Amino acid sequence: AMLQAPRDAVVEKDSAGADTLEDRLEKAKNEPVNTNSLSSANKASLAFVWEKGEHKILVMGDANPDIVVKGLLDYNHDKPFPIIFDAIKVSHHGSHYNTTDELLRHADSEHFFFTGGQEGKRPSEEAVGRIILNPLPEGIKKRCLHFNYSTSLVEELKKDKDLQKKYHFAVDTIKNEQVFTF
Repeated sequence: AMLQAPRDAVVEKDSAGADTLEDRLEKAKNEPVNTNSLSSANKASLAFVWEKGEHKILVMGDANPDIVVKGLLDYNHDKPFPIIFDAIKVSHHGSHYNTTDELLRHADSEHFFFTGGQEGKRPSEEAVGRIILNPLPEGIKKRCLHFNYSTSLVEELKKDKDLQKKYHFAVDTIKNEQVFTF
């Protein structure tokens, strides 16, 4: 078997020459995802929908996005997609492998929560790009990306007010002080 560098590292080098944050996110968003590359430990992760009355939150741990999509298809039966959640806890700190266009066709929200991370890897430009460059579905006017761990990418997103305005998103970086009530 041939050993390959982790996709996050390869993509980081490939996109380093791009001019703007928007260019980098657009390029990264289109990187292919091979969910077979997920580790056995991450494949064993727990994902669930928490509901209270009319409210629902998607919590994905480190879950495989293919499995989450299958679960959402069962959960939503014959209703239209994407399901609009009150909040989504992004899988695996925003890894390239765990947030796919297919997942985002099935689940969307005004609030995406990223926990933890690693400089230069997670949250990845791929995952962030797929979320913010995804057209807003009916029922969502603006997305807020909540981060409890800051990286250079998070700081760059936070400072780029033109990009926020163009793609209708905001960045929240109140570390470990998130309060979300209904």
